[in-house]
Amino acid sequence: MMILILGLVLFFGLHLYATFRSRAPHADLRQRWGKAKYMGLFSVVSLLGLVLIVLGYRAMPNTEYLYAGIQHGRQWVPLIMLPAMILIVCSDLPRGYIKSTVRHPMLLAVILWSSAHLIDGASLRQLLLFGSFLGYAVIDLVVVSMRATPDETP
Repeated sequence: MMILILGLVLFFGLHLYATFRSRAPHADLRQRWGKAKYMGLFSVVSLLGLVLIVLGYRAMPNTEYLYAGIQHGRQWVPLIMLPAMILIVCSDLPRGYIKSTVRHPMLLAVILWSSAHLIDGASLRQLLLFGSFLGYAVIDLVVVSMRATPDETP
């Protein structure tokens, strides 16, 4: 369980830093270090966190469900996942109708994806994994939506 938690803290800690980092020219690490160096280090640390998440999730035993979920929740999962997959694909495509209408399609896709995995109930490891993704995506969506000038990269 500690490996999973360490991976989640590393991955989401870094992403939350990027969400809340100063955009002021004198205090912005991305501008001080240069975009390539900043993004390279960001990618390496993110990948390390992701590897720890996968290893920790696989090593953690799948316990009893902590809650039952909604009745017939499993039937809703494909209906929720369809727009999530469309949004995740649109997030990497050039600006089109969906990307123009939905300001942050990747964050909305993560919210839908993680919610779909929690709707039918969850064990402790599922709640840690999908709950972390859901919490981060909601926080990031709120913060990015409030920001005056959108910042496309971490």
